[in-house]
Amino acid sequence: MAARLSPWHVVLAALGVTCCVGALAFFSIAQIRHDAWEEARVEGRNLVGLLSREVGRTLHSFDLSLRAAAENASLPGLAEVPLEIRQAAVFERAATSAGPGAILILDEAGNIALDSRSEPPRIANFSDWEAFRVHGDGLVDGLFVGVPTPAQLRGGWILPMSRAIRAADGRFQGVVLGGIDLAVLLEAFAGIQLGANGSSTLHRRDGATMLRMPFDPRDIGRNVAGGRAFQRFLETESGEFSAQSALDGAERLYIFSQVSGLPLIVNVARGTSDLARGWHQRAWLPAAALGAVLVALSFATWLLVRELRRRERVEAALSESEAKFRLLAENSYDMVTRIGSDGVRRYVSPASVRLLGRRPEELVGKRPQEIVHPADLEILSAAVVPLRRGEVDEATIAYRVLRSDDRWVWLESTVKVVFDPVSGARDGLVAITRDTTERKAVEERLTRLASMDGLTGIANRRAFDEALLHEWHHAARTGYPVSLLMIDVDRFKALNDSQGHLKGDECLRAIAEALGGSACRRGDLAARYGGEEFVLLLPDADAAGAAAVAERVRAAVEGLRIPHPEGGLGGVVTVSVGAATTWPSAALPPAVADLAGAADGCLYEAKLAGRNRVVGTVLGDAPPAARDPAARAPRPVAIRQAVPAGE
Repeated sequence: MAARLSPWHVVLAALGVTCCVGALAFFSIAQIRHDAWEEARVEGRNLVGLLSREVGRTLHSFDLSLRAAAENASLPGLAEVPLEIRQAAVFERAATSAGPGAILILDEAGNIALDSRSEPPRIANFSDWEAFRVHGDGLVDGLFVGVPTPAQLRGGWILPMSRAIRAADGRFQGVVLGGIDLAVLLEAFAGIQLGANGSSTLHRRDGATMLRMPFDPRDIGRNVAGGRAFQRFLETESGEFSAQSALDGAERLYIFSQVSGLPLIVNVARGTSDLARGWHQRAWLPAAALGAVLVALSFATWLLVRELRRRERVEAALSESEAKFRLLAENSYDMVTRIGSDGVRRYVSPASVRLLGRRPEELVGKRPQEIVHPADLEILSAAVVPLRRGEVDEATIAYRVLRSDDRWVWLESTVKVVFDPVSGARDGLVAITRDTTERKAVEERLTRLASMDGLTGIANRRAFDEALLHEWHHAARTGYPVSLLMIDVDRFKALNDSQGHLKGDECLRAIAEALGGSACRRGDLAARYGGEEFVLLLPDADAAGAAAVAERVRAAVEGLRIPHPEGGLGGVVTVSVGAATTWPSAALPPAVADLAGAADGCLYEAKLAGRNRVVGTVLGDAPPAARDPAARAPRPVAIRQAVPAGE
């Protein structure tokens, strides 16, 4: 005998599953955090490399001008040549400088000896500038990059750069001094998005802050040499670490690199709080999913435990109802019905309240046919009779029934034959029923969409072909005529080429609306035939009626006054219409292609005759007592010219 499932077994299994799911979620969240930090590191290294190259390229390019000026200024005998020649010789590369201001040659006392922007040079002394003193005191022999200083005349900030001028014997002769517009570097740094607490900084190796984004003028020149983070910058050429900022105290992930050949350090910092928010947002979904799983698991466990306990109580008192209970438990959502061999319901599940708005006791003892739609009784009988006769053992039936609130709903029943366990004889039916009303509504909507043109909202080619064939057969039985209008937009390609496809689409929609307004009789059908061609099916309309409708269509489109650059004298969109009328005969095969071809031929004649007009024809005689297929040749009956098209 199989072991009985105990509620405690379910609880223990649920706890085990909970632990497994929790462990999986923990490792998933840990991996998300690791990935977020690794992405930040990779992105930071790429940004630092990009900024380092940009700073190096900009400063080295300007340094070439300074280096050339320093070399030229130290040439022997330069002081004896005229000022104009001396100026040209020293500043031969200054024209290509990246700096917005002048390049100055300072003598050993700090006075301006030469000025790339002024001849004669302006009078000023720079002996107190750091960029002069470091060279005069012998502290820096090569390129010196100073702390940015405000530009007095044009505003903004200038990054000063200088080199010493030395004679051939090494004697200090002065300084060449220039500057780069700091905005060049600020633009590169400002293009980097590092979050609310992120920053990007350019430091000098002595700790002076050259620039920092987000930009604050108070940060320029601030020395952070004593900060723990900056000390880490000096240990290696590049690297990454987490530390607290000396400027604002925020904890950040620092990624830095020395600028090749320059006493500068580029640093990109991401706020650890920003990184935490990022991976917290990613981890929210797994955490929420875990919570949902745990809640669902707990609820399912509670339901299962409750069900097991209920079974233990019920099985002792209702063992004789085991089959009915099992049927109800296994099909609790759909309505389960037990129908006897006499066709009367013996049992109905509680789902009948949801499906039919009726309690089971209202249905037991009655026949299902009592609430079935009269139009579906034949369908129901055709499916049930073979089951009762033993021809089949299962069938699926779709039908409508009346709810208690007087609404008709669609149901689908899977009906199976029940056999007596003792005798093996057929003992009625079991039906499992579900509500398919919404599915039927969706199917009907899809059917409608399949026959509709997506752009214009009127019928499409498929719906038109079906309607034409239907009306042809109807006219053949009744002896009435069928007329067809073929409409084409004049010079539509030119409209598309000059105003674009969006304007062309708007034009087609407007024409379709006008065409639909002209199809005002019951049975008239306006459809898009393809591209800029439309058709209008006119059942029970003779040639005169078709011509009147065609002219109304032509005038309605012209009256829309849609601008057209090549629309003739009127300068508006027009249409040409071909009309064809015939009397179908039941004695002959459908000749719908002949009717469409005749209308198309008339449309072609209207185009040749100058557009914006109606041409019509009639196929056969009216009424056709006996029509020879050879007598169907088109016979033009009317050509109406509208306002001249200007051709």
